[in-house]
Amino acid sequence: MDPTTGIALDVVYSSAIWFEPALATAERFAALGREVHVYHFERVAPGAARSGERAMHTAELPYLFGVFQPGAHDPTDAAVSAEMQHARSGFARSGVPCFLDGERWPRFDAAAPRHAVFGDTTAVRSLT
Repeated sequence: MDPTTGIALDVVYSSAIWFEPALATAERFAALGREVHVYHFERVAPGAARSGERAMHTAELPYLFGVFQPGAHDPTDAAVSAEMQHARSGFARSGVPCFLDGERWPRFDAAAPRHAVFGDTTAVRSLT
């Protein structure tokens, strides 16, 4: 299979198995009046990129805990890890996750859905 076909299949599979159910769950909880925050992890560490991997389910766990394989990660990974740890600990303390610069993650709104993104940098993006 050529890489382009593999990437296209990965996007379709990821959308059907992970993204759409997560979005439906966020919509349901928001409709119940619950405060919902959504994020997407898309960082691919250099070691993973060398082997042709992409961001996948559970790929954010080393970033969340700050534990990396030697030689497989770079300073960008450390920065993304610091952002994730800050957001999660802030959420545990206050119920509102935010980036290191103080920007709050948006509360999920089904009419104008936005989410936090962890890639080579962090950002808030529209889901539409």
